[in-house]
Amino acid sequence: MLTYAVERLDTVHLEAAMPLQSYDLMSPFVWKEGKRYRMLFRGVPRPMTATSPTGIIFGADSDDGLHFLVRDRPAICLRQLATNLGVVCGSSSASAFRFSCN
Repeated sequence: MLTYAVERLDTVHLEAAMPLQSYDLMSPFVWKEGKRYRMLFRGVPRPMTATSPTGIIFGADSDDGLHFLVRDRPAICLRQLATNLGVVCGSSSASAFRFSCN
């Protein structure tokens, strides 16, 4: 059986530009890639309106795992299409994926 144990709690700092500073940030996922830490998280506009996105996925990078610099554009760009198609932002290839909510 797999278990999860918290080894310690630390405050994590994010340096981000507007408008992300006024978003609610949630669902962080952090991993180590070489000597750098990477993070993906969801930003939700505050206050949320009927036309607001339910979340935009952003990426951030850190040398120490505690102080992250948020990239200047979303990591995943959602398209307003009936097909629920998303693309990896800044990708020169045709990287695409389909969202499904089952």
